[in-house]
Amino acid sequence: MMKSLKQTILMSVIATTISLGFVIYLVFPNQHSTIWYSPLVSELTKHETTTNLIMLGLSTETPLFHDFLVSMDVEMPTTVKTIKLLTGFAPKDFTSLLEMASSHWYTKSDKEIASSAPVESPPPDFEELAQESTGQTEDSKPTNTEASVFIYHSHSWEAYLPLLEDATKPSEASSTDNATNVVLVGDMLKGALESYGIEVEHDTTNVTKLLVENNWDYEDSYKLSRQTIQSVTAQNKKVEYMIDIHRDAARKDTTTLDINGKQYAKVFFIVGTEHESYKENLAFAESLHTSLKAKYPGISRGVYQKDYAEGNGVYNQDLSNHSILIEVGGVDNKKEELQNTANAIAEVLSNSIEQAEKVSNES
Repeated sequence: MMKSLKQTILMSVIATTISLGFVIYLVFPNQHSTIWYSPLVSELTKHETTTNLIMLGLSTETPLFHDFLVSMDVEMPTTVKTIKLLTGFAPKDFTSLLEMASSHWYTKSDKEIASSAPVESPPPDFEELAQESTGQTEDSKPTNTEASVFIYHSHSWEAYLPLLEDATKPSEASSTDNATNVVLVGDMLKGALESYGIEVEHDTTNVTKLLVENNWDYEDSYKLSRQTIQSVTAQNKKVEYMIDIHRDAARKDTTTLDINGKQYAKVFFIVGTEHESYKENLAFAESLHTSLKAKYPGISRGVYQKDYAEGNGVYNQDLSNHSILIEVGGVDNKKEELQNTANAIAEVLSNSIEQAEKVSNES
């Protein structure tokens, strides 16, 4: 029996290695001539994705190996998440396959296939990005214990090309400099909300650096931001509204709007459906979308629901009934456009908070 088990494991390793090579061949089309050289293989094996693929292959082919890992409390990777991380293809989202096929990740020859779904950027090289010298702090500590709104960024590296030097391609729109990435939009929204008398806490943590220090990867970014949220809420029980600001990877014609000669970056509300109370967050996002639509026609691209097949599926929105993820603009949006949109969001959000407080006081 032991000999049979060894043969099975050996065959599984061989099959998994061949499968890995085939996947790498498809995912890295520019590396065909060097794919088997040791430097590339060495680089690939540093990443958790490779480990997940091997574990998934072995545990699928060898039930005894799967049972052993479970008995050792090893968290097993899922097929859906492994495929999504490796290729960018979400099995339940055919649009993502079209995007990947047309661009090897997401660039679609300067023209969007469709604007009905958010376009996600591929993960950057975190180790290289973490080496940027930006003068930014590694993390931020909660300072406002009266804040009712908490703004944070699970993907704080998502940046805007017009704000970056020597960057022209969407794949280069990543930075730990908070003057060029989504943290800047968080600052804009914070200032705009405070002008309406709303107390705001804004987390400016360098997520890239913390992921590298924890030896975590892209899939762990929401685990990291969850820790941040829990740290804030432990010190401030008044926080009710949680806003995770991201940047879409779509191009300018999809993410920019002109209203009476004034340029705005469009927004996209994302709601995770893989938790019991998602309908409350969905209603909140839809109310903001409706208000924006009335005051700034066309500025909102809508409310998009995501499950595990299309991403994290929860996005920490189970921690509050007023928790949302907002994609603000795309890779091509300018600072002025982002500021105009931050002002618009603050206007409708402040009205929503004010109305909610009136209802609460009357009850």
